[in-house]
Amino acid sequence: MEDNLTPEFFTACGVTFLLCVWFLRRELPLSINLGISLLRVTLSIFYFGLYASTSNWHFLDDYRYLNTAKLLIYNGYNPFDILTSQQGISALFMASGGNHLLYRWWNLLAVWLFGSHYYSPCLLNIVLSVIGAIYFRRTLRELGYSERYQKGYLCFFLLQWDIVAWATITNLKEPMMMCFTAAAFYYLVRLTRKVNFHDAFCLAVTLILFLFVRFYLPILVITTLSIWILIEWKDKRKYLFVPVMFYLTVKLTQFSGGDTSSFLRPQQLLSGLIRFPLTPQPWQIEPEYSFLLVPSCLHWFLLIPAVSAGFALWKTQSCARLLLCYLIVTMVFFALVPEVQGPRHRVQVTFLIGWLQFHAIYGWVGNYQRRKREILQTTQENAGGRE
Repeated sequence: MEDNLTPEFFTACGVTFLLCVWFLRRELPLSINLGISLLRVTLSIFYFGLYASTSNWHFLDDYRYLNTAKLLIYNGYNPFDILTSQQGISALFMASGGNHLLYRWWNLLAVWLFGSHYYSPCLLNIVLSVIGAIYFRRTLRELGYSERYQKGYLCFFLLQWDIVAWATITNLKEPMMMCFTAAAFYYLVRLTRKVNFHDAFCLAVTLILFLFVRFYLPILVITTLSIWILIEWKDKRKYLFVPVMFYLTVKLTQFSGGDTSSFLRPQQLLSGLIRFPLTPQPWQIEPEYSFLLVPSCLHWFLLIPAVSAGFALWKTQSCARLLLCYLIVTMVFFALVPEVQGPRHRVQVTFLIGWLQFHAIYGWVGNYQRRKREILQTTQENAGGRE
């Protein structure tokens, strides 16, 4: 890797910082906004400025995405004209080798903005993680959680170890998938409360965008919605919706050209359900995943509290069960496909895993504060009695 401590690098970091601050301007107090945005960018400066040139934390996909963007720039395309001409769209499809072209376009945008460097799409992925966090923060508002709870989650998730590691260090599409998934469920939750054109249109656009990232994502969303309807709806018409959902799933699969049936291993479901949430083990991390040592320790430490929080949240309200259904459906899907059971594929549901972790911590803090008040009150009463 090239030396990154250049004016171009610091300019890119500055632009990323300003974008994070701008997106968070209505979500957090200015001081907290500036602090979190600065910390996220500082971590990138530390890694790419001092460590990236000697690290081996790279995958095959990341350089494919970056090299595609470099080639398109070399051929005279930019992120805008490539989408407005038949020749440009054909070039993007050809470079992507299929429909999954959106993250390659994202790399094209990053290279066009910040230069032909590995850090360019990573910096934009920080912005994606911020947008995804904001969407889920607003979902929590729809669910009726307090302002304090919403802001607490937002701060926690923006600094959550898995999302910081993956969005800062690697040029992979998972932060984009996480952002789109959080957006899809924000609009879906709103539609369960009140059907309106705006939210339906935004959800449809998000599902279409899914097809250009990973074809199975809208299938997982539709499957989740079908299960939730069967569980929650009392109206018998729900049995008419499920065949419609199944038909949509088939059509989406045909449109995207994807087919996972040949990869499914039902006989490995049980082992997959254990492996997927527990990978990697801190004591068996491979060198290319060594950047996950601290995140994996924290993930394991909070695993049982997070599961306990999941059971507690399931009992609270219908829309919470919708979100948790998606987490379960995703886990089952990846448990059936051994090739995608690594920690990378868990990133797309990190906003939900982070919710469970935060809910557990929020409960601990609340219990501690309540206990502290009780002790203080008892002490004051005892002191008053002695007087």
